[in-house]
Amino acid sequence: MKKVTDHVEELLSAYIDHELTEEEAHRVRDHIKTCESCRETLYSLQHVRDQLHDAYEKVEVPASLEQAVMASIAVLERKTGVANGFGIWLAGVISLIVMGATAALMAPILIAIAKFLYKLAGIGIKIWQTVPIVVGAIPYFTVILYGATIILIIVSVGLLLRLRFTGSYDRRELL
Repeated sequence: MKKVTDHVEELLSAYIDHELTEEEAHRVRDHIKTCESCRETLYSLQHVRDQLHDAYEKVEVPASLEQAVMASIAVLERKTGVANGFGIWLAGVISLIVMGATAALMAPILIAIAKFLYKLAGIGIKIWQTVPIVVGAIPYFTVILYGATIILIIVSVGLLLRLRFTGSYDRRELL
């Protein structure tokens, strides 16, 4: 037995337009017999469709509109040289040729950049491997580093407090 909570709202628009399979349409018909919410949604959608249909019938299109549109298209085709899509096709081919030539000309430069970055990464790795050795060789390095960090924190807090309470600071006072 199906629960009432198995709503069919996502099928209602297609149901109105007769786009559902017979099985789906049967499911919608059965459901709206018992579900007030979906039935109200269906009636609302039908009302909107009817209003749109009425509004569409009231619009009067001049008989010369199709001729005017086709004439405008012909004028644009003559101005741009686009006839039966040939101009667009030609522009696409030219674009591909230009992109291919650019890629071919850029290849040596891109290879040189890749080699440079590879060497730069190698240097960075060597420095990364050397730092612990150098740091370990300097006596009391970590003590000096911690001390400098504490001094920077104290100065920063002092400047922040001064800025907080005075609203500004003068760089000349710090020198």
